[in-house]
Amino acid sequence: LPIGVGRVTLCPIIIQLWQGEPEGLEVWGKDPKKKQSGTPDDLAKLVFEAMQELKWEIKEEIFDTPVNVKVTKKDLPDLTLIDMPGMTYI
Repeated sequence: LPIGVGRVTLCPIIIQLWQGEPEGLEVWGKDPKKKQSGTPDDLAKLVFEAMQELKWEIKEEIFDTPVNVKVTKKDLPDLTLIDMPGMTYI
C-alpha cells in the first residue's frame, strides 16, 4: 500500500482477500472493465496508478470513489479490509 509522510491515501482502498485459484491480483478504480493484473510485488504501484487515474478524473485532492484490490490465493482467508484516506506523521 502507499507509504509516505503526509497525505498518502487519496481515497478508500477496498482490499478483498479471497481463498481460491487461480492465484492473482487485480486492481481497478471507477471502471471494473479497466482492471489491471499483477503480482503481490506490483500492489503498491498498481494502487498508486489507480489513485492517480481517479485523481485526474475527479479533480479533487481527496475523494470517495474507492480503488478496489482483489487478491486470490489458495491459503488466504476470505476477508475484506478498507483503508480510509487520512494524514500520517512519522
